Order: sequence, then C-alpha cells, then structure tokens
Amino acid sequence: MSLVELMIGLSLGTMVLAAGLNLMSMSVSSQVHATRQTRLQGDAFLAWRAVEVELRQSTAILEPAGTGAQSDVLTGCGNYDPAHGVLDPAAPVEGFMFCESAGNVYLYRFTGCPPVFLPSCGSLGGTVVAGGVSRLPSVSAYFARPAPGLVRFGYQTSAAGQSQPVDVSVAFNAAAGANQ
Repeated sequence: MSLVELMIGLSLGTMVLAAGLNLMSMSVSSQVHATRQTRLQGDAFLAWRAVEVELRQSTAILEPAGTGAQSDVLTGCGNYDPAHGVLDPAAPVEGFMFCESAGNVYLYRFTGCPPVFLPSCGSLGGTVVAGGVSRLPSVSAYFARPAPGLVRFGYQTSAAGQSQPVDVSVAFNAAAGANQ
C-alpha cells in the first residue's frame, strides 16, 4: 500500500465519519427540540389545569372584580358569596390566589373569605404551577372576566425560542350574587 492510497483512504474515511457525525448531530438536535416542545406543552397544561380546578370549585371571584375587569391576579373563594357570606356553614370556606412574578405562576391557598391578608406574589408559601410564563401579545392581563360566571386566562410558556400559548375561558360555580 502506497502513501497516496493511504491518504485517499484516510480522506474518504474522514468524509464518511463527518457525514455520520452530522446526521447524528441533526438527530440529537431534533430530539432536543421535541423534548423542549413537550415540556412547554406540559408546563402550559399544568398551569391551565391548576387554574381550571380552582375556578370550577369556586363560588365567588374577588379579582378581577366583575364583568369586563382584567387583572394579573386571580383571587376567589369556595363556599362563599360576597352578598350573603358563607353558603354552607357545615363546609369550610377556602380561598385561592393565582399571580405571576418573574415568569412563574404562583398558587396561594388560604382559609376564610374574603382574605384578611394576601401575600405579595412570589413570596414564601406559594406553589409554582408554571415557569417561563409571559403574557400573550394580544392580552393586557393574565386574567379577565368577559361575562358573568366566566373567567378567561391567557399566557404563554417559552423556552429556547419556542412558545406554547394558552387562551382559555372557564365557567365557575357562581353563587347567587349579581355579576358573579
């Protein structure tokens, strides 16, 4: 085997190896992209589901305060009506607050309603239900009250140039009070 043949063989082998590494790199990149997208969808779903569960159990929404109102904070109560007070004396009165701080959606729970004290968003005691969250470009607040008995929330989760939008309206178990 001559030196020329050896050089040609090494060159061809290097090209085949480079092509194989390129294919493997594209495959790994595609897998990373798919994993990020799945994570974003999961984060978006978890936040949506947490808000939906609390809303479906609530009987009063305190903020946003009424039809047409918008807010970056969502507070509500179960087993409570602002006009009549406690609905069922045998059941507990429980409240919740959702808010966004530094790209995280927090959930706070409390007993009694209306709350005596609401924590500042992002403080201790809250549970992070989603991260990497920001407003949708088309909305000015995370939560809105488009109609009586209905709460709309819109946000997007983002990471590495990808985003997953969520824009959902959920009916809540409105008590007899007006504008609930």
